[in-house]
Amino acid sequence: MGQGILGGLAQIAAEATGLRYEDIHVVTGDTDVTLFDVGSFASRSTYACGNAVLDAGKKIRGTVLRRAAAKLGHAPTSWM
Repeated sequence: MGQGILGGLAQIAAEATGLRYEDIHVVTGDTDVTLFDVGSFASRSTYACGNAVLDAGKKIRGTVLRRAAAKLGHAPTSWM
């Protein structure tokens, strides 16, 4: 995709997970094996994909923090 969307998605993922931007690696699909899409136009890709990445990142962060808390013998708290 163009328009800098991959960098934007990496920034959203970094913010949602608490990781550094440099540690996020965006992997794109292979157009020979993925379904048809009308393309990346205007800013809809940032809105649609960005919100999906944000939601996934928050879920990942929560899962990692809950598992870490359990391993360390602590109860999950509001910082999660």
